[in-house]
Amino acid sequence: MQFMLIISLICFVQGGLKAVVWTDVFQTVIMIGGILITTISAIIFVGGFENVWERGTQYGRTTLFE
Repeated sequence: MQFMLIISLICFVQGGLKAVVWTDVFQTVIMIGGILITTISAIIFVGGFENVWERGTQYGRTTLFE
């Protein structure tokens, strides 16, 4: 009886972990897709990457360390 309980618990835990992993994969794909869509839309809205870089330089956003 205890052996069956242990085997059942192992199967439940593996199934739960598998569900968590797939949920995380799905969420990661949605997050990366949203980031890409937002970035590309913003670049198009501003008028191209050159304009984005120009505005960033103008407001001091292109320096990493100061």
